[in-house]
Amino acid sequence: MARANLGVLKGFKYYAPLNNTGFASPQPFFVASGYGTAIYPGDPLASVNDGTVAVTAAGTGAGSHAICSSIRQATVAGEVKRHGLKYLPASTTYSTGGESIVMGIPVQGNLFECVVTGTNASIAVARSAKFNNADHLLGTADTGLGLSGAAIDMSTAATTATLQWRIHRWMEELPSNDSTQENWIVLVYANVLNAVGGLPAVLGV
Repeated sequence: MARANLGVLKGFKYYAPLNNTGFASPQPFFVASGYGTAIYPGDPLASVNDGTVAVTAAGTGAGSHAICSSIRQATVAGEVKRHGLKYLPASTTYSTGGESIVMGIPVQGNLFECVVTGTNASIAVARSAKFNNADHLLGTADTGLGLSGAAIDMSTAATTATLQWRIHRWMEELPSNDSTQENWIVLVYANVLNAVGGLPAVLGV
């Protein structure tokens, strides 16, 4: 009997530059006052036309600009906090000087590791997903640990150009990363970009 995958944490995590083109230094991004969705490290972020960012909606066609890496500051219970914030609570309001600011690693040119939901009938089936595209889902975050619930939804994997992420490869073929068990890990890069230059979304193979 196969062993379940252990030590799995959801959310997108920076892995390495893609073909030495990536820029991995986290950048600051403002979040609108009163924004109604909590933001966790590991959440994909999209730009908004007011100069802020929001969590990238799950689903075909919604591109990402960055992956949240940490929370820089937020006003909590009337106090501006700059340290120890595990996540940005939903509907956090502020006035000038106490803005909600998250740090994010740009998706353009970078590889990220991410948990996959769903299992495969065999390792061969999992290998065949390489170079295909898939959407993400947001799942349920862990407020206690401050962990994103984002994951790659392998049930969406296809050659469709508008799917959000390109599957670069299976992270490692190890007993602790068994693609026939739930929560295996792949390396992905953004197939649909948001508010950045670069190549357009492309078909999987």
